[in-house]
Amino acid sequence: MNLSAKRSMFFEHAALIVFYPFYQPIQRKESLFRINLNKTTIRLFVKLNNSIFSNLNPKTMKTKILLLVAVFAITFSAVSFAQERQYQSGSEWTVSFVQIKNGMSRDYLNSLKTTWKAVQDEGIKQGLILSYKVLEGNASNPDDWQIMLMVEYKNLASMEGNEAKWDAIQMKVVGNEEDQKKLRDMRVNMRTMYGTKLMREIVFK
Repeated sequence: MNLSAKRSMFFEHAALIVFYPFYQPIQRKESLFRINLNKTTIRLFVKLNNSIFSNLNPKTMKTKILLLVAVFAITFSAVSFAQERQYQSGSEWTVSFVQIKNGMSRDYLNSLKTTWKAVQDEGIKQGLILSYKVLEGNASNPDDWQIMLMVEYKNLASMEGNEAKWDAIQMKVVGNEEDQKKLRDMRVNMRTMYGTKLMREIVFK
């Protein structure tokens, strides 16, 4: 038996396996065939109903078989291409993009160390955040940013309801409202904030 005939026989039997439960059995016989797949022999026992095609002429029978095979092939293809998600959601990050004004890079980074870094360190101690990062790079054009400020949270829930704690940390590290305003005004002359995004880390399984 050539390869084409074997393939045809396989799909005909497979279609009967899928659709056999929908028919009422009258006369049955057992058919056994084997498929070698990746060196593993899969034995499929199929109870065939002789009466399914008994009243059909050859042309009609062939049409029915082809229809069943086509439906099975579509179903088989859909299952084959369905993929399980190979990743899971990780922690949440706030990512801020900063454009540094000419000649202010060193002053701005020093300012971050004495205030922004100290605030994040206290946030870690109190369990408000998991970690933080500061990334620096060259601008790709005059309107591009150079510094990225990243803060990692366990999840979205951990980002909410902690305003009072963060205010207390700001007061401890920076000072009162007037001191905080002076710091903001000073940084206006150093940088331009391009905005902040909320990002979710993807962890591959």
